[in-house]
Amino acid sequence: MKAVPSNESITAYERAICYYTLPKITSPVTYGLVAAYAVCLLEATGALLYGMTVDDPSWTTAGAIAVTGIVILGMIAFTVRAVLNDWRKRSALAAARNVPDANTTTDIPDPFAGHILIRRPAYPSTEVYACVTNAGTIEYYVEVRSEAKHWFVRTPQDQMIFEVLVEHNMLRLGIFRINPMHAGVYADRKKIAAIVSRNTLRAPVVDVFDLAPKETKYIVKDGCIFAAGRLVGRIYDIRDYLYLDIEQEHATSGILAHFMTLG
Repeated sequence: MKAVPSNESITAYERAICYYTLPKITSPVTYGLVAAYAVCLLEATGALLYGMTVDDPSWTTAGAIAVTGIVILGMIAFTVRAVLNDWRKRSALAAARNVPDANTTTDIPDPFAGHILIRRPAYPSTEVYACVTNAGTIEYYVEVRSEAKHWFVRTPQDQMIFEVLVEHNMLRLGIFRINPMHAGVYADRKKIAAIVSRNTLRAPVVDVFDLAPKETKYIVKDGCIFAAGRLVGRIYDIRDYLYLDIEQEHATSGILAHFMTLG
């Protein structure tokens, strides 16, 4: 069963807000911050255990107070951070939603000239879903198989473009936002790209290696797509949709495969 794409679209101002503004006004929780919090919690727990081991009431009391305080403070800090990020994002997008598109006859240059913009459901509810342009034109159909370990990408005319296969899938830890994995992209039984998802202390990073028609490496971090250290595109989500906004020449099989298999 194929998902029927809706006529949902984003305005030019919303697009600009997502591409240029949201990365600057939101502050994601980094793994470095989580690691620092974990160290403080471990030190407080160590003090508590030491006090219990040597039967020293002062160490036990101080450790218990420290553990309790750090846990409560952490819950408050991370919750407030998440709420503020969500509020900033919603406020910016709500304001942008009501701004009409600029007159195309003006002399203002288009900041997205040479870009492509496609969207897909953030949480597909069917085995086959569509990737469409902002105008609603279907560009690709993606078929999900084997519990999100195998994907087939076809044209609207049902011609196979490539398939994505998870080749190595590591255990996901609860504190991480992505599942570390290696995936291969194949066309005509030849490997044309590789996707390596990994976690770091600062943020999840995805390395995309395009092997054909030429070798190119992309780095995807916090929704930003870099090639040779330059920002060439972004992936963002609005109203239950994921958007790929990228320079046309960098819409490679590897980048498209990464976008289509996000979940």
